[in-house]
Amino acid sequence: MINIDLPTFPEWGVGDTRDLDDRALDRLNDEDRYDSYDQTYVADGARWKIVNERHRSDGRCVYTLECVAVGVRED
Repeated sequence: MINIDLPTFPEWGVGDTRDLDDRALDRLNDEDRYDSYDQTYVADGARWKIVNERHRSDGRCVYTLECVAVGVRED
C-alpha cells in the first residue's frame, strides 16, 4: 500500500473566523464573489461577513470575517 499525503483544506463551520487583507478582499470583489445585498463574500464553500477591521501601520487593512453559512456554491 502506498502512503500519499494529500493537502487538506479547512472545513469551515458557522461562527468560524478568518483574517484576510484588503488585497484578498479586492480579488474576491474582482471575481464577483461579493453580494452587496447581504454584504457577504463567498469563498471556500462558505459565506463570510466582515466583523472587524484593523488598520496596519503600512496603510493596509486586515479584516476579520465570520462564517455565516456553509455549503455555498461558488458559481
